[in-house]
Amino acid sequence: MPNEQINNRLTKDEISKKVIEIVADKGCVEIETVTLDKTFKELGFDSLDNVDLIMSFENEFLIHISDTDMEKTRVINKAVGYNQALSDIKSLLKE
Repeated sequence: MPNEQINNRLTKDEISKKVIEIVADKGCVEIETVTLDKTFKELGFDSLDNVDLIMSFENEFLIHISDTDMEKTRVINKAVGYNQALSDIKSLLKE
């Protein structure tokens, strides 16, 4: 379910938590094994899984992530930063 409070800026901790939950769910891995320094490949994601992951991030954070940008984002921590930046920009545009 998309975050209904996306108009309010989410903290990095909130985004980190949600990204980790999505990664664990989509990767069918225990949430405890998902850490910010892990790569998607280390967690068993292939290119098809990455497409599903992109769509999940887009739906949750109500943003658009280009395929080019997601290809550059191989570590979970970078996905958190990317999602936070896009969410912040979207919030600022609505103000």
